[in-house]
Amino acid sequence: MVKIYCIGGGYVGGPTIAVIALKCPHMYIVGVIDISVLPINAWNSDQVPHLRALALKKSSCNAEEKNLIFSY
Repeated sequence: MVKIYCIGGGYVGGPTIAVIALKCPHMYIVGVIDISVLPINAWNSDQVPHLRALALKKSSCNAEEKNLIFSY
């Protein structure tokens, strides 16, 4: 069982971990942990956060169904 967590859900951590989740679907859990509620709530919302590139929207939505979590 492989788990990867990124500390920080900002401009670097969120998009990076979304790509890892997309490219490595065999991993059990890929997640982002942040002490701030705002970026985590933004990533977990149905709306695209300002920090998620439009190209990543489809990628991260597909990944979220499988192995991508955002938590604080």
